[in-house]
Amino acid sequence: MFTGRGTVPQTGRASTGSVKADPYVWFVERYMKRGRCSGGYGAYYLDQYWLQRPAAAPMNAHCLTNHDFFVSHRAFFFDLSPWGDEAATDDPAQAAGTDRAVLEELLAEAYRLNGGRRMCHIGGFPAWAYKYTRHAGGSHEDVATEWEFSRIISAYNAFKDADAIGYGAMANASFWQHYPTAERYPQRWVDDDDLRRRGYIDDEGRVKIGGRKFIIFYVGDYDASAWVTSVLPHLWQDPARGELPLMWCISPVLERRAPMVLDYIRRTASENDYFAAADNGAGYLMPGMLQAPRPLSGLPDGLDAWAEHCRPLYEKWGLTVTGFVIDGEAPALTDGGLACYASFSPNGIVPQKTPRTRLFGDMPVLRAGADLVRSPGENAAFIVEEMRRSPIPFGWYRDILKSPSWHVEMMEEVRRLDPSIELLDAPTFFELYRRWLRENPDAAAGRIE
Repeated sequence: MFTGRGTVPQTGRASTGSVKADPYVWFVERYMKRGRCSGGYGAYYLDQYWLQRPAAAPMNAHCLTNHDFFVSHRAFFFDLSPWGDEAATDDPAQAAGTDRAVLEELLAEAYRLNGGRRMCHIGGFPAWAYKYTRHAGGSHEDVATEWEFSRIISAYNAFKDADAIGYGAMANASFWQHYPTAERYPQRWVDDDDLRRRGYIDDEGRVKIGGRKFIIFYVGDYDASAWVTSVLPHLWQDPARGELPLMWCISPVLERRAPMVLDYIRRTASENDYFAAADNGAGYLMPGMLQAPRPLSGLPDGLDAWAEHCRPLYEKWGLTVTGFVIDGEAPALTDGGLACYASFSPNGIVPQKTPRTRLFGDMPVLRAGADLVRSPGENAAFIVEEMRRSPIPFGWYRDILKSPSWHVEMMEEVRRLDPSIELLDAPTFFELYRRWLRENPDAAAGRIE
C-alpha cells in the first residue's frame, strides 16, 4: 500500500519518499485532521523494528504492555526520530530529517485538536538502545536525543511521561487509572515558631547560619509512571526510610496511570518524607520552549496552558516546590516563565539555566547542582568539598533511584567529614533559603557565582 513514491494513498499528498513516514502522513490526513483521535494523548513507543534487535535492552522494553492506557484515551501512536540532521537509523534511505518533519506535523495537529489550551500527555521515551543514537548507528548521544525530543514536543504544548528503557514497561494502567484517590493530599509548610524553636532564626526572624551549611537531596527520578510502579514500591519498604528528611520528587500527573502508588506513599509517609514535583512540574517538558517567541513551532506563548495544567495537580497533591527544572538545550526561563512557575510552585524551583541564586518576587530560585553518581563514600567527600568551596551556605544534589539506606550511609560519612553540614527537610531548606535571599540583596538579584 505504501511505497514511498508518488502520492500517499487516500490523501492526494505527495509521498515523503519514505515507506516508514508515509503511513504517518496517511494517519494525519485520515484521522487527526478528521478529529478521529485525541490531541490530549500521544504514545511514543517502539514499532516492530525492535524485533530486529530484541536483545538490545530488557525484553519488556518493547513496552507493548503500556499501550492499553493510551488506547483507552484514543491516543495517536508514533515512533519517529527527533533529529533533523540525519536519516532515522531505522530508515536510512529516507532524506535527512524526514522523521523529524513528520513528528512536528503530528504535534502541530495535536496542538490544533487541543485548541492551544490543553497540554498533550505523551507516554514513552526515545528508544536509545534500538534507534536514533550511536547505539544504533546514529551520530547523537543518548541524553542529547532525550533532550532534543523534549525540546521539540515542548514547542507544541506537549510533555512526556518518560517511560525510559530500564524500567519502561507498565501493565494494566487502563485498569489502574480508575483507582480512587482523595480529593486533597495536603503538606504542611514551616512557620516562624518552627524555625525559631529549632534554632534556625533569631527573635527578629533573621536566619542564623553560624557556620552551618544546609543541603537537600532531589530524590528522583520519578517523572515516569513505569518507573514509579517498577521501582518506588521496593525503595519505599526500605527499613531506613524515615531516618533522614528526604525530598521525594514525583510528577503529580502520574496520578493518571499510577494513582495507586501515589496514594499509597502519601498514606504511609513518615514525618521525614516530603514530596515535591519532579522535572519539570506536572510532566517532563522544557519550559523555555513554551515562551514566545517560540523556536521551531512559532506558536503563541504556551505558559498559560502549562500553568493551568499544573496548578490543579499541585493543589491536589499539596505541592509548592518544583525540585528540578531541566532546561536542556531550550532557552532559559524569562521573567514570564518564572512568573508562570511562581503561580503554582511559589516555594521554590531549581532550574539549570539560572544564576546560582535568585529571588523572583517571593519565589526562591536555586541553580541545580551536581548529580550523585558515585558510591556513598565518594559522594560524601564530593559534597563536603563542594560545600567548602561554595559561596553560599545552601546546596542541592540529585540522585536517581536510590534507597533511604543509601542516603543514610552517605550522610553518616558527610557528618563524619564535616559536622557543620546539615541535611534539611524541604520546607525548612527552601524557607531558610528564601529568608537568606531577602537578607542578601546581591544573592537575591543573582549577582553571586
